[in-house]
Amino acid sequence: MLRLFRTNQLFTSVLLLFYAAALKLVVFWAPFNWAPTGQGWLSEVVYEWVHWQGPAAQVISIFLLMVQAFMINYIVLDNRLSNENTLLPGVFYVLLSCAFPDFLYLSPVLLGNTFFLFGLSEVMKVYKRSKCADHIFNAGFWVGIASLFYFPFIFMVIVMVAALIIQRAPRMRELLLNLAGTFTVLWLVGISFYLADAFPEFVNIQFSRNFRFPGFLSSSFPAETWVKLGLFFLLMLWCILNAGSYMSKKNIEAQKKITILYWVLAGGIIAGFFQNAVTVDHLLMVAPALGVFTGFNFERMKASVAEAIHFIFFVSVIVLQLAIWLA
Repeated sequence: MLRLFRTNQLFTSVLLLFYAAALKLVVFWAPFNWAPTGQGWLSEVVYEWVHWQGPAAQVISIFLLMVQAFMINYIVLDNRLSNENTLLPGVFYVLLSCAFPDFLYLSPVLLGNTFFLFGLSEVMKVYKRSKCADHIFNAGFWVGIASLFYFPFIFMVIVMVAALIIQRAPRMRELLLNLAGTFTVLWLVGISFYLADAFPEFVNIQFSRNFRFPGFLSSSFPAETWVKLGLFFLLMLWCILNAGSYMSKKNIEAQKKITILYWVLAGGIIAGFFQNAVTVDHLLMVAPALGVFTGFNFERMKASVAEAIHFIFFVSVIVLQLAIWLA
């Protein structure tokens, strides 16, 4: 299966629509008991249109996964982050985003990831550009929109600020411009609610019910959740330990942009400490970076070995979904 994606033809990513559908097929006849958390105002708007466990929501989630995988592959190829130009980062993003039954739904974080990836693409365009104010502002703007779907994305401004410092000599004007992009979104929406005499409702939906410190540490999880968190932690550790191989034979620009992806991991973890009622699907915040790094690992493997391991992972995900249904 992986051989289909060992190409640099970006539009081959469309095939990931069928890949995502195969991984999510079980939810059409065996829904997992799931409800969204951390949703912002725009997620509430979406859920008024389609129920988060309805068939329409499942179709939208499959389409979004394909779009996000396309964007991840675009970021990797456009910035030459990999020694081998393949679409495997997008493949493993989709696989990780379907790894647990908690991930299979149209969650606020899945909705927000779409816009965060737009922001990530924008901020990677500022390297050695003298005129890039539009990209700096847009990066913050997309993060602001992502936070309207899933509140913790507001803390990914840390990633955007770090990305600017990594790629350019720090300038306070540029850092403030990036922050202005984020808060312009919140200001515009807030003004709209104020004019409609519903500003307290916006504050409650977007902030009051979602903010809690230390969110992750104050949450209680069943043993099953700790196992899922542990598996993602081990994968993150694997990716951190392989940092040297990701940086190898890369130019300075690519190395700096790979470092930004590590900040995505850090930002996702930091955001968890400020979210009320943290659930497993919060891990989708780090899935884009983990998908890229996992794709890098599989690119370096012998093709037959990579195919075998990927097949084991793919089948394991399907079996896990069916096991919970049968239980």
